[in-house]
Amino acid sequence: MLEPTAQETLIRDFVRQVARKYGRDYWLARARQGEFTHELWQELAAGGYLGMMIPEEYGGSGLGMQQMAALQEEMGHQGIPLLLLVVSNVMDALLIAGHGSQAMKERYLPPLARGEIKLGFALTEPTAGSNSFRISTLARQDGDFYVLNGQKMFISGVDQADYLLVV
Repeated sequence: MLEPTAQETLIRDFVRQVARKYGRDYWLARARQGEFTHELWQELAAGGYLGMMIPEEYGGSGLGMQQMAALQEEMGHQGIPLLLLVVSNVMDALLIAGHGSQAMKERYLPPLARGEIKLGFALTEPTAGSNSFRISTLARQDGDFYVLNGQKMFISGVDQADYLLVV
């Protein structure tokens, strides 16, 4: 096992502090009421953790996968119920940062880093599961627009997402 870096220790300490601040009763009450944990989400955004892997020029920290893994691992250990939504945002942010147009980067990455928008990742299909090499959904350009044909299911965070990245 790798020894944690000072940065990873700070990340884990932050997550433990947030977990103590909100506590299990907070999460359970929100879940029972069917409410999203907005305060907790904003706390992660204010700490810079929603933009960890977003390049600095778009308001992120520009950190790597190892730091994100430390955040996710500690969130899971502390029972913070936002793992999949944070992962969806990270995957989407990485794809937009690496392959999106300049306009897309400017439109989505800064508000994503600030926690102002949430993205979902639509990958899983009835016949392919989450095997991205077997998906059958296709996008066809039709003038200035794209027409999508296919089926998606089990989209993590779809109930909270402002936008979906369809794969």
